Amino acid sequence: MTKYSSKTRKFSILFAFVMILWAFSPLLLESSIDSLTIATSFLIFLIGVTYPLIIFKPDFRKLVAVVEGLIFIAVGLIFQVFPLNILYVGLGIVLFVFGIFSYIKIYKKS
Repeated sequence: MTKYSSKTRKFSILFAFVMILWAFSPLLLESSIDSLTIATSFLIFLIGVTYPLIIFKPDFRKLVAVVEGLIFIAVGLIFQVFPLNILYVGLGIVLFVFGIFSYIKIYKKS
């Protein structure tokens, strides 16, 4: 059994459901879909899936940080325009570096 309570687990399932619906709603409701809509929907879907994954499988925290970092970097480089892509790439690099550091045990175990 993990350290998370039943309320936290229920909230994570509700959070995932809301985020996944929110991610698909622009794709289903809008007539014009551009790259910003696709990128935003993809990131919202990713966040909606990874939060319950971390709650139910805490061992995946390091892997999720590395993968999310890579995805944020890719979305920033491929889909976003100049002022916004720096934010996505910066956040992706931070997530990626923290994930790699946690794999090589530079930070203390939490």
